[in-house]
Amino acid sequence: MSTRAANGRIFAISILTGALAFGGGLPAALAQPAPAGSPAAVQATVPDDSATERETYRQKAGDDLQEWQRKISAFGDKVEVKGTEAGRAARARLDRAWQKTEEEGRKLKTASAEGWAGARHSYENAAHALSETWDKTAADNK
Repeated sequence: MSTRAANGRIFAISILTGALAFGGGLPAALAQPAPAGSPAAVQATVPDDSATERETYRQKAGDDLQEWQRKISAFGDKVEVKGTEAGRAARARLDRAWQKTEEEGRKLKTASAEGWAGARHSYENAAHALSETWDKTAADNK
């Protein structure tokens, strides 16, 4: 299995784990089978994110951003000690991915109920790109 495929699976699992943690369980449409022939059996519904769920997600995202900041800072210290051009280039790529994720995290904090889904999607995409950049950078700088 390629690293990219493994990372995609890990990301999907982390999203599901987050959904379970934030939502208190599986959405009703997934937790219990719908009766055969009912509209729910044909099309699963997406639960409406309540204000509480959004706030919980925002807090978790904030915690994740702090953890990423610590990891990236430690990596930067390591790169400075080594002083290689490749390490500095890797740090620049990582910094760009981090800045995008941090920006999307700020947008997530201020998103209205109407803009929540888009803000969350943008944040998750940026976080996934940061994770992929981190994995590549770590592999290249062992």
